[in-house]
Amino acid sequence: MPIETRGLTAAFDPGTRVLTLWGVAKVPHFNRRVLADLLDHPEHLIHFLELEVGGGFGVRGEFYPEDLLVPWAAMHVGRPVHWVEDRREHLMAANHSRQQIHDVEIGVKRDGTIVALHDRLLVDLGAYIRTHGVVVPELTVALLPGPYRIPHYECEATCVMTNKTPTGTYRGPGRYEGTFVRERVIDLVARELGLDPADVRRRNFIEPHEMPYDAGGAAIGQRTVYDCGNYGSAFEQALAGAGYEDVRKQQARQRADGRRVGIGIGVVIEKAGLGPWEYARVEIDGSGRAVVYSGIAAVGQGIETTLAQVCADELGLSTDDVTVVHGDSAQVPFGVGGFASRGAAVALPAAQEAARKVRAKILTVAASLLEAAPADLVLDGGRVHVRGLETRAVTLRQCARSAVPGPPGMEPGLYATHFFEAPKMTYPYGTHVAIVEVDLATGGVAIEKYVITWSARWRKASAARCWKSSPTTRTGRS
Repeated sequence: MPIETRGLTAAFDPGTRVLTLWGVAKVPHFNRRVLADLLDHPEHLIHFLELEVGGGFGVRGEFYPEDLLVPWAAMHVGRPVHWVEDRREHLMAANHSRQQIHDVEIGVKRDGTIVALHDRLLVDLGAYIRTHGVVVPELTVALLPGPYRIPHYECEATCVMTNKTPTGTYRGPGRYEGTFVRERVIDLVARELGLDPADVRRRNFIEPHEMPYDAGGAAIGQRTVYDCGNYGSAFEQALAGAGYEDVRKQQARQRADGRRVGIGIGVVIEKAGLGPWEYARVEIDGSGRAVVYSGIAAVGQGIETTLAQVCADELGLSTDDVTVVHGDSAQVPFGVGGFASRGAAVALPAAQEAARKVRAKILTVAASLLEAAPADLVLDGGRVHVRGLETRAVTLRQCARSAVPGPPGMEPGLYATHFFEAPKMTYPYGTHVAIVEVDLATGGVAIEKYVITWSARWRKASAARCWKSSPTTRTGRS
């Protein structure tokens, strides 16, 4: 859970009619839009300021009742209103994401090949519908088939209301549940047929040549279509890292001696890089330093550092000369926010492309000042010089001050915006292998070895294809 609980401070200035809120996290532009509708207050007179939040984990990424009550109270009492929940209240009132009951039927051939999967899913949504509605069960339905080829798949999700805390998106919502159900069923199939659980998984993996692959489900307004992947490769690397064949033989000897040693395998597919877009604006100010305004939110993922690095690389600057601004609706007019592993996938390309546009403008201005062709110029270290003549140069400060109004045909100012569009999600994947021993006398569980392989995929916007990345392996011993 977040280190800090949820909190909000609101202040209303009746003279300017500006309503200022501190503490909204993850999706400030979404929250501002919802609040404007509920209060019937102009959106441009609502100023949101994102603060340090101590982690997000999904639980902060929506509009809670307090997000209306606190600013409403500030407007009506004429004084700032400050609210912070304590840990007990956080545990009772913040979203949870984990109550599902599955009734699963699977059809397989005698060799373990899956032919059909039917799941009847019962979901407890709590006392009332949160902002995210049925996103959690939607994601379970969409990703329940995982990396396996299942010709006939059907899932019925029934959502019920109870007197419990409402559900919402929280730490991989819907995917943990679906992964547990699917992998558990695979193990039961292996046991029923007397097969090795690893062999059953091997037999059913979707192959790379079948990509893109429609898994049969849908969530968040789009079909679950895996873009690319080599699930068998990550799987085999995990087994090799665990020494699977040897530990299976060792397990048989240990069980013969009365020890209870288990080997667990879990194969997972995740969704990431959720769009549909993100905004960035990059500019060089009169001092020759850069600032990047991003619609992303910071929840501890280090996005400020990576945004600064991307812009510094494009503009030939040190990262110390790049300021990152996010979470301030007065300075960043558009944004989607920070959630669903989307920061690096959408915020960085937006900033990179905006910085490239600024770079082109810098070279245009410098070319007019140096009376040289832009192709003959080098941008580095906060200055532009003629290739091969480093003494013939101008600084970024000079370029910025000469860019208003700038050379004929160029829009004034060294700034540019970009909306990076990502209409489709990507689907990273991996395999976990755990070797554990249970002490029957105490119930204690000792993890002897744990191996993870994980492979991410990034979609290249211009060519709509996948960058390839080799699975990385992490091995741990107790």
